[in-house]
Amino acid sequence: FVINIREGIFPNKSPQTSARLSPVAEIDFANYSKIEFVFNNDMEKLNLIRGNDGSWVLVDHPERPLPQEEIQKVLMMAVGLSKVSEMNSSMVFTDRRLNPPIARLSLYTNDGSTRFIEIGKVDQDSGQYNIRIDSGNPILADFQTIYMILKIFYMKVLPVSLQDL
Repeated sequence: FVINIREGIFPNKSPQTSARLSPVAEIDFANYSKIEFVFNNDMEKLNLIRGNDGSWVLVDHPERPLPQEEIQKVLMMAVGLSKVSEMNSSMVFTDRRLNPPIARLSLYTNDGSTRFIEIGKVDQDSGQYNIRIDSGNPILADFQTIYMILKIFYMKVLPVSLQDL
């Protein structure tokens, strides 16, 4: 899996010949130990941790089965967004559509580092989401990537956390 900027993160859809990330296989996803998704104006939170067997579990309901492949997709996309933002800090925009963010995604690693992704509103002019990585400058991100992250949490993880026992 390779994240290709030509198909995603910038409002200028012209091809970018040098903007290409390393294969995601080079990212050690096992190093990520916790995912936190905050939404509803910071009133709601989903906390996931990596269990002893390597699978993701809800902190509050570890017995409930989660869609492991979907969570792995979120992790891949979020780490990819972080890498893309590091490579292209020149694509900076105002933060008017990030206040307040519609959601925050925090990725915690085994070594204690954390990546934060604030997701803002869709930019009507470009059709892309406003995001901020690690409290840096706001940028525009590919609609499909951000929509998929939100969709997985709202439609796959949240319903599991709300199930009656």
